[in-house]
Amino acid sequence: MRRIPRAGQQRLGWRKGSFGWRCCVRGFALPVLLLLMSLMGSLVLSLWRSAITREALAGADADRLQARQAARALIREAQQDILATTPDSRHTPGPDGSNQAFFPQDMSVWPSLMARLQGRGALPCHEGICLAMPSADTTVSSWTARLSAAASPGQFVRRAAGSDPLTAQLYPGTAGYWVEVMPFDSGTTAISAQIDATPGLPPLVYRITSYVQGRLPGTQVVQQVLWLANTQAPDRANASRVLQWREWLP
Repeated sequence: MRRIPRAGQQRLGWRKGSFGWRCCVRGFALPVLLLLMSLMGSLVLSLWRSAITREALAGADADRLQARQAARALIREAQQDILATTPDSRHTPGPDGSNQAFFPQDMSVWPSLMARLQGRGALPCHEGICLAMPSADTTVSSWTARLSAAASPGQFVRRAAGSDPLTAQLYPGTAGYWVEVMPFDSGTTAISAQIDATPGLPPLVYRITSYVQGRLPGTQVVQQVLWLANTQAPDRANASRVLQWREWLP
């Protein structure tokens, strides 16, 4: 006698298989398939999100690394600016009545530089040449506020012909440097971990600070060195000396 299933009751049946007759339950294949597809979709979505996150982190790390390299290159450019002899207005006081900033070649013109930069108020800087800042700033924002008085890449150091595309790639955002010119004394060397160094002529120490903005808005790098342009060390060919190096990130 054949039994008719009630409403809502699964239908059981007997099927003949390779090992004889067996009971089967109909209607389970579709729900199981849907469940497996749902799990596979969730797994694929999770892997996709993870890949996107890793790609974003890798891009940010690469942008920060490039900005740090650009900041180092900008410090080297500032050193070339100090040592160069052209344009002459960058290294001489100029005619009477001039208000340009310059790198002193001897201490006789130091009072003239001081007077010109002190006359600029709270920010004693002009085109990247500064007097010693009243306090050591250790935040990125304090330097971005001074960009109006910074020297920009390539402004005073000539670049090789055809290097403009490379410069644009190295500095995709805002960039600039400042050189604080300070007479060398025992107080200056005290902050350099007591490195034994005797300056050459003129006896000046330069605190060079560079700022670079990367491609991403959050990529900002500030690097700073305390530097002697030359030293009284014949055994080392009177070479320049880095007394201190620092870096700030936001």
